[in-house]
Amino acid sequence: MPQVYWEQDFRDEAGELQLEISYNQFSALSPQLSYFPTGPAYKVGKWKTSPEQVRRFILKSKELGFEGCNFWVWYQTERDLPEVFEVIRADQTFGKPEQPPEDEPEDPELPVVKIQLKVISRVRVREMPNTSIFSKEIRFREAGEVVDVLDLQINNKRSVWVKDKDGWSAIVHGDYQYMD
Repeated sequence: MPQVYWEQDFRDEAGELQLEISYNQFSALSPQLSYFPTGPAYKVGKWKTSPEQVRRFILKSKELGFEGCNFWVWYQTERDLPEVFEVIRADQTFGKPEQPPEDEPEDPELPVVKIQLKVISRVRVREMPNTSIFSKEIRFREAGEVVDVLDLQINNKRSVWVKDKDGWSAIVHGDYQYMD
């Protein structure tokens, strides 16, 4: 992807002329490689790529038999040169490669897994998965209670929390285990 920049050349044909010179020089090199040119799509000082230069660069790329061409630098083009951006975006010179339609993947039937934990030691139910002052206490869970797991939060290896329909409770917090 040789860079073919006609920076500071204001002529409409600047891009196509520079492209032909670049391609002739490239073709003389060994080994022979494919050529996919990169043109400028930016501005420097008082110079900027013009829509006509870009249009002619694209057409010359097609005339020379290339599979396409590229432009640098895309985000600046969209931001600084919207008229150039539109020429590149809307161009259909090379068309789009034919692609077979993709088969719609079938959604596999996933088994519904219900995870339950059993409370082994009295533990608080909170609004959030932590013991901060901002995590309001809702109630206590008692030993033997079964918790249907809806979500899991791992704060660190010594603070693991589970959420059910009532709120969050610690499975493990500090050195203490509340659920199996």
